[in-house]
Amino acid sequence: MKIMNKFNKNKSKPLSDNQSMMNWIMKVTVATLSSICVVVVIALLAGLFMPNDVIDNKDIFPIIGPAFNMVIGAFVGLLGGLTLAKKDK
Repeated sequence: MKIMNKFNKNKSKPLSDNQSMMNWIMKVTVATLSSICVVVVIALLAGLFMPNDVIDNKDIFPIIGPAFNMVIGAFVGLLGGLTLAKKDK
């Protein structure tokens, strides 16, 4: 897995295959959750500033609100897990 060593910032000590795969998975996960947060915020802003005859705020916020809370909870869980994993080492 030489391609995964591109993510290694410490060039003096190469990462094992498991470490490089975990780094790649974490970066993909963070990118995915970040893009979901951006899209949800854009949808919330669009719903907020659209006229009520096009999109009623009473309809859009109950749908998107729990999804946004879930994504934020996933971020908190991911960062908490990373913090605990680093303390164990």
